[in-house]
Amino acid sequence: MALSFLFLTGGSLIAEGAGFHIPKGGTYFAIGCAVFVEMLNLN
Repeated sequence: MALSFLFLTGGSLIAEGAGFHIPKGGTYFAIGCAVFVEMLNLN
C-alpha cells in the first residue's frame, strides 16, 4: 500500500510539473479510501 501511495503522489507531482492540472481532492479521496479499507482489514 505504501508503494501505491508513492506512485500516486509521484504521478501527481510529475503531471503537475508537466502542466496538467489534477484536482487534489481526487488524490486525497483515493488515499482516504485506501486507509479506510486498511483499517477495516486490521480487525
